[in-house]
Amino acid sequence: MFDNPELRIDSSLAQLNNASSSLDNNSLNSLQPDGKGFGSQKLLSLAGETLIHAWQNQTNPTLAIVYAAGSIFKSNFAANAHIAFGEAFNVNKAEALGADILSGNYGVLPDVQFLSNTQMNGAFGAYAKSNNTIYLNSAFLTQNSANPTAIGKVLVEESGHFLDVYASPVDSPGDEGEMLADLILGDQLSADQITRIRAEDDSATIVVNGQKLGVEQSSPVPTITISATDANAGETLAGQPTNPGQFTLTRTGSIASALTVNYTMGGTAINGTDYNKLTNSVSFAAGSSTALININPIDDGEFEGNETVILTLATATNYNLGTVKTATVNIADNDKLRSDSSSIAAQGVVSQIVDPKSGLQVQGVGDFNGDGKADILWKDSQGKTAIWLMDGLKILNQAYSQSVDPKSGFQVQGIGDFNGDGKADVLWKDSQGKTAIWLMDGLKIANQAYSQSIDPKSGFEVKGIGDFNGDGKDDVLWRDNQGNNAVWLMDGLKIAKQGFTQFVDPKSGYEIKGVGDFNGDGKADVLWRDQVGNNTIWFMDDGFKVSPERQGTTQFVDPLLGWQVKGVGDFNGDGKADIFWQDNFGQTAIWQMDGLKVASQSWSQAVEPALGWQFSGIGDFNNDGAADILWRNKDGNTDEWLMKGLPKPQETSNSSIEWSTTVFRWKSGLGKPPADFWEGGMSNHNAVGQINLGSNIRSDGKQGIKFDIGNGSLKNGTQLPSDYFVLRSYTTANFDGGEYTFRVKGDDGFQILAKRQDNGQWTWITPEKQWQESYNGFAEYKVKLDAGRYDLHFHYFDVDQGANLDLSWEKVQQSSSGSYDRQAAADYARKWANGRNPAYKDFSNVGGNCANFVSQCLIQGHELPTIHIGADELKNYLVGQHLAREVSSINDIQVGDVIAYSWDGGPSMDHVALYLGNGKVGSNTTDGICDWRMGVGSSVAPNGKCVLLHIIDGDQKDSLTTGSNNSIKYNASVIPSTWSNAASPYIPTLIEAFASQGITSVKALAYAASTICFESSWNPQAENTTDRYAGTSWSGKGLAQITTPGNYSQISKLTGIDFVGHPEYMFDPRNSLIAKAAFYKMTDMISYIERGDYESAAGIYNAGDAGYRSSYTRNVANAVSQWLGVFAA
Repeated sequence: MFDNPELRIDSSLAQLNNASSSLDNNSLNSLQPDGKGFGSQKLLSLAGETLIHAWQNQTNPTLAIVYAAGSIFKSNFAANAHIAFGEAFNVNKAEALGADILSGNYGVLPDVQFLSNTQMNGAFGAYAKSNNTIYLNSAFLTQNSANPTAIGKVLVEESGHFLDVYASPVDSPGDEGEMLADLILGDQLSADQITRIRAEDDSATIVVNGQKLGVEQSSPVPTITISATDANAGETLAGQPTNPGQFTLTRTGSIASALTVNYTMGGTAINGTDYNKLTNSVSFAAGSSTALININPIDDGEFEGNETVILTLATATNYNLGTVKTATVNIADNDKLRSDSSSIAAQGVVSQIVDPKSGLQVQGVGDFNGDGKADILWKDSQGKTAIWLMDGLKILNQAYSQSVDPKSGFQVQGIGDFNGDGKADVLWKDSQGKTAIWLMDGLKIANQAYSQSIDPKSGFEVKGIGDFNGDGKDDVLWRDNQGNNAVWLMDGLKIAKQGFTQFVDPKSGYEIKGVGDFNGDGKADVLWRDQVGNNTIWFMDDGFKVSPERQGTTQFVDPLLGWQVKGVGDFNGDGKADIFWQDNFGQTAIWQMDGLKVASQSWSQAVEPALGWQFSGIGDFNNDGAADILWRNKDGNTDEWLMKGLPKPQETSNSSIEWSTTVFRWKSGLGKPPADFWEGGMSNHNAVGQINLGSNIRSDGKQGIKFDIGNGSLKNGTQLPSDYFVLRSYTTANFDGGEYTFRVKGDDGFQILAKRQDNGQWTWITPEKQWQESYNGFAEYKVKLDAGRYDLHFHYFDVDQGANLDLSWEKVQQSSSGSYDRQAAADYARKWANGRNPAYKDFSNVGGNCANFVSQCLIQGHELPTIHIGADELKNYLVGQHLAREVSSINDIQVGDVIAYSWDGGPSMDHVALYLGNGKVGSNTTDGICDWRMGVGSSVAPNGKCVLLHIIDGDQKDSLTTGSNNSIKYNASVIPSTWSNAASPYIPTLIEAFASQGITSVKALAYAASTICFESSWNPQAENTTDRYAGTSWSGKGLAQITTPGNYSQISKLTGIDFVGHPEYMFDPRNSLIAKAAFYKMTDMISYIERGDYESAAGIYNAGDAGYRSSYTRNVANAVSQWLGVFAA
């Protein structure tokens, strides 16, 4: 036994917690001394964890035995013992032992020792009665260090053997420890299983230190491995011999009983679709060392390429995994792509035949005249070149171009728009490595020049043309026979920049098969294919860079099937390049790509090889946004497949309330679009669709539009481009003959203009026919528009790197000195409706920030001198000071007016917001630009009401008017000299504060001024009320003595100022004077003051001290007479 037989759980924990290990100490620390914090199965797992820790760190394993005992006795022990040990077992004796152990007495627990696998005869655990010791297999512990439940089960099993010896006069039949552990783990043992376990002979002999010991041992857990005994399966047609695959699972060790083994499935084949449905488990029959899993391919008729099934063995407590845990079966696909012309919108033979004897061969396809339609370049063996300008299946125009002496060795290397003018150009190279470029303009060569020479010994050849850096100009991709790859970034006839990109070893078998923009980012990418059927894409970044995260392998195509990449083009017009395939039998197929993913694949029309048709090029011959396919046969016929692209959007718009928009393609190399870029509308060859850009009232309530599509498309699922486009958009707007300010920000360029509907007269708002730019801030344009109804247009063009426009307009408010600047207030509201101005305190968490926010807006409009923080108080102040008047209809208020809300329809206001026009308000607390009703009348506030407050402008205001019949005038000359210096700064604030609470009584003002003289001498002071106002050391006071928590709470409700949560607000003189006025209103003091009963009024302050109250009243009464002259009604 251990040195300390009375070792308790807390000391064991201390040892474990001081040891460095991977054991979860939180689990141990949370264990109560009697283990009551955990259930039986949790304790079994903890027994395993603790034993692993003890084995790895050579520490005392007693706590593991304690957990194992806890697992046994915290289970349904009596019932489990009856099944596992039989009738002879003394349950009461065993339970008494359990109680003793759980109370901390471990003296009778067996010792624990660790032996080698050889010493254990392969058994995981054993118990020797002769020396009361549990022996554990160290190899088993090492292999299962990540499986504490398996280890805990063995420890519980051997503890069960110990219990059987302790509480039973005879050895229970079979392996009683195994049965007990199974029951604790919740296994539902059948009668057959119980019979089998009771029939087992768990006795054995082991040798320890040269001494033979009789033991009861756990049955060795078998080890499982997997292999693909038939790794090659295949689809077969009906009537043909099947070609299944097969996995074989093998177990070593105990094979006496049946065993179920779990596994997971992976690979490219789909369970139940590409092969027979598997259930994630397989069973070994009793006495069998192998179990088989058959893979029966399902012939689905779909071309998928070869696929794989990967099985991986899963861990469990009743078996171990060997070194081979995974195996793979391959499924060969027997399907071929079918002929299907549904992707072809139209096809036909071009009327003109090119005599094969002429020697003319198609050299390439490109839009040579910039009409958006691909044309065809020809060259014969004598060096003559010719161009067909195409319109779908028709030849619009044709002519021979410049001849190239065949002796010069020059051959066409590629076609692309090298100067970004929207017209395809031609790249040539001769056998000596000289390169030259023709810059084309339709049928003629606009400019030409030799470019850089390439040493023919270098082995570099042109492998593709594409815009690799997204600048609107096509570039040249080169590759040599050593695996080097290089790019020329072109700028017309010259190379703007050149450099090597990533190396690809030619031994890898990879070859470049095409260039195209597979992910729609405006930059050409590179398609590679190797000899074994792997297809990989490089997504190019800055022209040269191919980072690991920007490349990857797409779908595999077995080369034995005979499929070859014929070309790359955007066949559905979604802005992403697709792949065109053809096999040896003439079948064709298209992969529609979305980056590395094959978004869809389909067969296209088969081309009979015997007819001699050869693929000759890809280009959009009819300007529908989808690439078409060019064919030519041995008889001189030329054929086109005009492919079906995504539809051009044709959305309808109600221009009186929405933006009707036409979208045009535009290449950056063409410069800024001309003023007439939009002529012809949808018949313009650059037009790609009509869309509705939404309401002409923005979410912030302004008239205009705001969009930011980043690098996406204006309309997903259409052929609208994400870069290089121009918009012409218009909506209807009414102007009243005044001056208007248009504010615009946009990337990359914009124009604003308006056409009056009654006479068709155009007015340019931005400089006429000039593109404007304003990336980082707003540009403002002021213009006077005659009264009338207009079609307001904006033109917008985008090159790349995101598209956004922010356009709004508002009438210029004419203001005179002292007038309310409505526009300034509204602009401020829009700026801070979704935020907080750090220059002001935020009251969001102390009752709400709505009144504070509206006050800030009014301050910006020069309407308020100070902040108000209560909705009801602000409304009362505006009305009481004749700064605003209530109106009955939303049609009677203007931008910059205020709306107050009562959610329950009562007289007290709960919320305020600033009106922004067009039915929108700016608000805080309920942050943002919202509908002016803010839920009133809906399920949000069904009984609520809105109070519409129209701000009174300029001369309509009365100086300090507090009511329709009374105005208070401040006469500073009669302030009592005793207080004149201290009081003067506060008198206007006193008048204003009382007016905000609806108090206009001159006597009340005089009484208030008098009490302030005696309470604070016009010097704001702190009031220490720790004993009266729990939790604070002071409660404010300022210029007013409020004192009790009840008063603070009531005044907070009346004013909307959170004096309870923030008593320090009382130090603000205006706040404390508002509080004083609210106190007068709350307590009906004014009725006493008006009739001169100053003692009763004072009693409201100091009800308990009659002597003090009498003295106080005399002083206040004398002062009131002096103060009456200060406030003249």
